Amino acid sequence: TDEIVAQHPTSLPIGFMKPGSEMLVLNDSNNPEETGELVIVGNNVSVGYLNNKEKNEAAFYLHNGKRAYKTGDQGYIKNGMIYFLGRNDNQVKLNGYRIELDEISEVLQKQDNITNAVTVPLKQGSVVKKIVSFVTLKQGELNVEDTKSKISKHLPSYMIPSEIIVVKEFPMNSNYKTDKKALIEYYLNL
Repeated sequence: TDEIVAQHPTSLPIGFMKPGSEMLVLNDSNNPEETGELVIVGNNVSVGYLNNKEKNEAAFYLHNGKRAYKTGDQGYIKNGMIYFLGRNDNQVKLNGYRIELDEISEVLQKQDNITNAVTVPLKQGSVVKKIVSFVTLKQGELNVEDTKSKISKHLPSYMIPSEIIVVKEFPMNSNYKTDKKALIEYYLNL
């Protein structure tokens, strides 16, 4: 409704819980109105992935005797409505700040000469050391410092990528999605 749009200009709700199921938000405060991982609980939850014990152990569990599934999505629940804020695997912590990598890519894609952008975390073990964005261009070259200055008007300083690297095209995985691991490998071999 127009009222919901006015109340939530930055993150619209994606809907309500399915009747007969329950939604949880996993976070430190146990408050569903604060950001955390969305979990679906109920008889409508799958019994698991076929022949993938490791993935099943990570995503499925019992909650009050019912099947529960950790979606990998970040969000919160308010007034019975579910709000989606991005994927866990696209959100990282750097120097104590939570960073939504897709948000950085979206801001970069709005720049005049950039056609596409992908932002990845560079880790040492499980700790994120820096973030790097890869971009494709419409034409010519990219003035990296000028681009960083422009995106700093839309992003806080801790979300500005350490480096912005121009590539001709993004590598694709077998699911026809951008292969972020291949981009990280490419960066490490520069």
